[in-house]
Amino acid sequence: MTLRDRITDEMKAAMRSGDKDRLGLIRMLQAAIKQREVDERITLDDIKAFYKSQYTQSQLILGIAGGYTPEFLTSMKKDFAVLPAAASPRPRISAPAAVEKSRLVIVDKDTRSVAFSIGYPIEVTRVIRSFDPCLACAVH
Repeated sequence: MTLRDRITDEMKAAMRSGDKDRLGLIRMLQAAIKQREVDERITLDDIKAFYKSQYTQSQLILGIAGGYTPEFLTSMKKDFAVLPAAASPRPRISAPAAVEKSRLVIVDKDTRSVAFSIGYPIEVTRVIRSFDPCLACAVH
């Protein structure tokens, strides 16, 4: 039995027994293992390529609201002008399939937070090559 299998079995046991502390610890362990796997796959060149292709003026949408001064706007434009003007061409993304009928899912749970989401599912997986640099930038 591999270590990963043992951790999965421990997680199942913690879920069955309702041991929330142990389950939380096991989930943190799994997240740390997955993060380590990503860290080992990604190179500095991957991050530099992602940064160069994504952090550009053509990828930027900046919204400013409120009682700002004209000097502030000038300063913001100057600060973002240091980014390269254009990114690599954006990949063509096909339109989502037409919705044939509406669907509503209501989940009523006793929680400390509330979430409301409208949209359609998009596929973002670790198979997509740009996922690793995104994850590394988001985590570090």
